Amino acid sequence: PEVAALSVRDFGAVGDGVADDTAALQAAIASCPAGGVVVLPEGQWLSAPLFLRSGVDLLLEAGARLIGHRDVARWPVLPARVPANGRGDQVLGTWEGEAADMHASLLTGIEVSDVTIHGEGIIDGNASLETWWSRPKTPFVGWRPRTVFFVRSKRVAMEGVTVRNSPSWTVHPFRSRKVVLAKLKVEAPFDSPNTDGINPDSCEDVTIAGVHFSTGDDCISIKSGKI
Repeated sequence: PEVAALSVRDFGAVGDGVADDTAALQAAIASCPAGGVVVLPEGQWLSAPLFLRSGVDLLLEAGARLIGHRDVARWPVLPARVPANGRGDQVLGTWEGEAADMHASLLTGIEVSDVTIHGEGIIDGNASLETWWSRPKTPFVGWRPRTVFFVRSKRVAMEGVTVRNSPSWTVHPFRSRKVVLAKLKVEAPFDSPNTDGINPDSCEDVTIAGVHFSTGDDCISIKSGKI
């Protein structure tokens, strides 16, 4: 049973596709207790990258569309490596199998657990030839983001939603385990660069089931770094 269901509207999110709802959406995620769900009701929710929390689910109801901000400057950069509590550095940002500075993804989960993104709504990276797709082989401040990125996470899932127009790879679990991706629609124009559908990268125990793909590149690409 859910311990709480928090609507993003209660945190000041507007949902008109014009107002920048990033702060309100992130506040809802930050305020939700473990075991709860953050609800995006019907509306057009314009946002820069959001950072997920362990134990907090995200529900996109029918008619809800989470839209990535078109301003590249609104997407912060994840460094290639970060200190890891006396255990040397750990990879955080990646590009095509190597550690590299990269822009945070629209939904970013860093070492999270027990998170499900579900519903009948749409997660739209909102990339185009005027923004992220304009420089497929050249970094911006960092390399292009994904739409959904999990790193060193466990027991994470996506179910039912549509994910479209990713800046690069669409769903990218990295060094994660117990990942379930089910009944999704993954969509991008046929001429969009590197918009792979689902790329499990150095992961364990990944289930991909009942997913419809229509992308500009690979549908599923199983990876383990490079070389």
